[in-house]
Amino acid sequence: MIGDGRNPACHAGFACGAAKSGLIVVPAAFGSNFGPSGDRDEHQGNEEQARPDLPGSRCYGRPVQDPEAPRIAPGGFRDIGLRNWAIVQGAGLVSGGKPPNVLTTIARHRKLFRRWLKLGSALMPGGKLPRDEVELMILRVAHNSGSGYEWSQHERIAGAVGLSGEEIERVRDGAEAPGWSERQATMLAAVDALHADRRIGEELWVRLRSFLDEEELIELCLLVGHYEGLAMTLNSLAVELDPLPERPPLALRLLAKRRPA
Repeated sequence: MIGDGRNPACHAGFACGAAKSGLIVVPAAFGSNFGPSGDRDEHQGNEEQARPDLPGSRCYGRPVQDPEAPRIAPGGFRDIGLRNWAIVQGAGLVSGGKPPNVLTTIARHRKLFRRWLKLGSALMPGGKLPRDEVELMILRVAHNSGSGYEWSQHERIAGAVGLSGEEIERVRDGAEAPGWSERQATMLAAVDALHADRRIGEELWVRLRSFLDEEELIELCLLVGHYEGLAMTLNSLAVELDPLPERPPLALRLLAKRRPA
């Protein structure tokens, strides 16, 4: 069921599973390599298979490593339990492949996993900020943090919600790159400030206040912090990139259908 973009329980691209602690919404556009039209991008796929360090050497001089093995392996049924197994299997079905490694790894911490999912889905896609702007910020976080896994997932989601390939690539050049709107450039600058200084300075805050209300300002800070923390976890646990699915994932096909013209 597809929602209106505000209700995370029925948003395209997310698999839902019920748990005693409440409805769990699982990001499901993982492990895919298809454009917004639903067609497989063979050039992109070949490049990514050869370059698992997508953000690469421009991540503040810290190239992403390609570990031979994860430090904590993805969990199986006995490792993550029935409830978590059902959640990750649902995510795999929607994404068109096997359950994403990020989910099966974090699910080893059984209770924390479900609580983390609820926070993550409240921020994306359940937040107030527009989806294309959210994806711009997450991509910048992935670049700054040197997270090839986070970048590889969100470049596809970004394409599905309307960002062009040129815009996605331009994220690596930051807020000063020509082509951004004033609002987009200000948001990217905020991501960089939070990464470098762990706070948004007064002048930048005043600029953000001209675009965003109080709830959106709070959400921006929490969104960036959440994905910075996730990138640190992915890098530290050496979570491996997911294999590409054999067919366009349902998540991206549904998102592509609902893209603004």
